[in-house]
Amino acid sequence: MRPLRLFAFAAPSVLATLLAPACVSSDPSPSPGSFDAASPGFDAPSSSPDVATPDVASPTPDAAPSDASADAAVDTGTLDAGADGAAGNGPYLYFADNAGNALNGFALASATGALTGIDMVPGTAGFQAMSTATQPLAVAAHPSGRYVFTAHTNGNIGTYAISAANGTLVRVDTDAATGGIQDFNVGGGAALEGIAADPLGRVLYAADTNNNKLITLSVEATTGALAVLQRTTVAATNPRGVVVDPLAKFVFVVGNLTPATLTRVALDNGGLPTATADVALPNSGNCASGALSPAGRLYAACSQDQKVYAATYNAGANTLVASVGAAAGVSPIGVAVHPNGNFAYAASFSAMTITTFALAADGAPTVLGTPLAIGQSCRTLGFDATGAHLFAGCNTKMLTFDVNATTGALTASSNVAGVGDSTYSLAIVNP
Repeated sequence: MRPLRLFAFAAPSVLATLLAPACVSSDPSPSPGSFDAASPGFDAPSSSPDVATPDVASPTPDAAPSDASADAAVDTGTLDAGADGAAGNGPYLYFADNAGNALNGFALASATGALTGIDMVPGTAGFQAMSTATQPLAVAAHPSGRYVFTAHTNGNIGTYAISAANGTLVRVDTDAATGGIQDFNVGGGAALEGIAADPLGRVLYAADTNNNKLITLSVEATTGALAVLQRTTVAATNPRGVVVDPLAKFVFVVGNLTPATLTRVALDNGGLPTATADVALPNSGNCASGALSPAGRLYAACSQDQKVYAATYNAGANTLVASVGAAAGVSPIGVAVHPNGNFAYAASFSAMTITTFALAADGAPTVLGTPLAIGQSCRTLGFDATGAHLFAGCNTKMLTFDVNATTGALTASSNVAGVGDSTYSLAIVNP
């Protein structure tokens, strides 16, 4: 399976604040686990002082990830038949339910955008979620489609093997030496609030809000085992959003504290950070998420001044240029960019609206029409691969909208599925 690319989280504006390029401050810090540089999917640099290779025995999953078969210590399940008769084989949409300590899943009908809940607990009626050890704040899918990962404020990363047949999950044990099923802890007193997968499947990137660092971890393709490779200090203070370039050339990090800072991190051929460029948003803060346009611009939603910003990279000067913020409703949190690059969307948590922006050639946004009232407080947005459907993760519902790719207009569909509390992040996987 391969995950659909989530063209998610953003909305823009014009003008600019420049910041001199910053050098990376790295402090490689191995964590328990193992990493094999020769493992499938990882192209390790021939020599790099930034790479720490732990020598602890490799963690093992509690079930084969190829079919996520049942394990005595883990909850698995079967697909709940929905009104549209979805029968598995994806695509699948997963989201982190923060308040419910859970990872939830839906089968997604590509033609209509209809969502059918996946029952993670066999033998029980209705929609059952996969329990997580602690409250998840973010979720990311491995490009192979074999795993989803969750990020937690206690420094843990949860790993879950995906069944290609029906989308059910098996929690992977990342510490075979300890009894029970254990998540991977990155160490260093980290609190993780953002996570993203390298599109080539080699590494994960996690935002450490406690230490203002971007943590790079290796992913062992056959077992899902994780190991810390590098901790990179970023100017984006209290970082939350992490967005990876589809060509694996750079990562954007969205800072949360005032004044908010956006950081672009260049990557070497092995996916490791090398240098950074930053731009400050002097009057902004509480920036929780970001989305990348096909042109490589970052769009970030910031609640403090209720705006969305666009950041464009100037390669010649190694600088980021930020646009003037565009009004995005009260407390905008989730942002998304349409796959055609012509439109961006911002979800206002407090106003319960979604604002649509037209994007000019230079990335500048213009508000289209009146924000759409949706009747839900939503934190995260994401598109399917075609851009025909926009999904909004909200406090009690997952909303689906049909998208007019020519005008950008949204039409609320009838495909609404009841969910748990506080949906913070979503990812889509395609077999």
